[in-house]
Amino acid sequence: MKSFTAFIAFACVSAFGPKPSTTATPTSTTNVPSLPSGTYTVVEPKQTSQGNINNRGGNVMANGVNIYAIFYGSHSAGTQSIVKNFINGLGSSDWWTVVKSYTGNNGAINGQVTWAGSYQDNYSLGKSLRSGDLDKIIDNSVKAASWPKDPNGIYVVFVNNDVSEQSSNGAFCKDYCGYHGITNSGLKSSMIGDATRCPGTLPPPGGSTGTAGCMQRYYRNQTDPTYSVNGDQHADSMVDVLAHEIAETASDYDNAWRDGQGYENGDKC
Repeated sequence: MKSFTAFIAFACVSAFGPKPSTTATPTSTTNVPSLPSGTYTVVEPKQTSQGNINNRGGNVMANGVNIYAIFYGSHSAGTQSIVKNFINGLGSSDWWTVVKSYTGNNGAINGQVTWAGSYQDNYSLGKSLRSGDLDKIIDNSVKAASWPKDPNGIYVVFVNNDVSEQSSNGAFCKDYCGYHGITNSGLKSSMIGDATRCPGTLPPPGGSTGTAGCMQRYYRNQTDPTYSVNGDQHADSMVDVLAHEIAETASDYDNAWRDGQGYENGDKC
C-alpha cells in the first residue's frame, strides 16, 4: 500500500489475483458499527474502491524470494520459531500460487519463499526508532551476520512491542502496521511491527464504538480478545502483516502492479 500497510489491510488469497476492485484507506481510528449484546466481533469499515491494479511496466521478483529476518528487541524463541515456520511453509501454499500469477517485464513471480537466516539485534538503536533507522539496522545486520546483498532477498525487521517506530510514512500503530521499500543501499526491505503494542479497543457488550488498532483483525468472530491461532499473538500479528508485505514486494518493488493511486495487491483485501 503506497509502501505501508493500513490497520484494516491484511493478507488474503482471493484479493491477490490480478485486478481486484477494492482497497483499504489508511486510518488511525474508526467507529465500529453497533453490535448485538454480548458479541465482541469487530466489524471493519468498508474499503473505498480505487479501481483495478495494472502492470505499470516494472519488474517482479522472478527468481524466488529469500527472507532475511532481523528480530529487533526481545522477541521470544517461540515467537521467532513461529515466524520461521510460517516463512518455510509459505512458498508451497495455494496462496503463494496465486501471488505467482503476477508477471512483469522479467517474467512471472517464480520459485519458493525461503528462510535465508535470522539475526538478533538487541536494541542497537534504542527503543525509539526514527526515520532512517530501519536502513541502519538492516545494513548493520547484513554486516554482522555476513549476509550477501541478495537481489532476491527481502530484509525484514521485526520490531518488538516495546519499541516505538516512525518513518517518512508516519508512525507504527498510528498510520500503519508495517511497510516495505528499498534501502539507501539498494536492498528490498520491510518493517513489521508487533501489533500487541496497539491492540485497539473492543466495543463493550451492546456498545456501539471501538478504536481501531493493528490487533483488531484477530478479534473477528471471537468472544475472547486473547484469542490466538498459534497461542502467540505476537507472532500471529507479525506473520499476518508479513504475508501482505512479501506479496507486495514481490509484485511491486519496481513500480509494477498497483492502481492509479499507488495501492498494491495486498491493499485490495
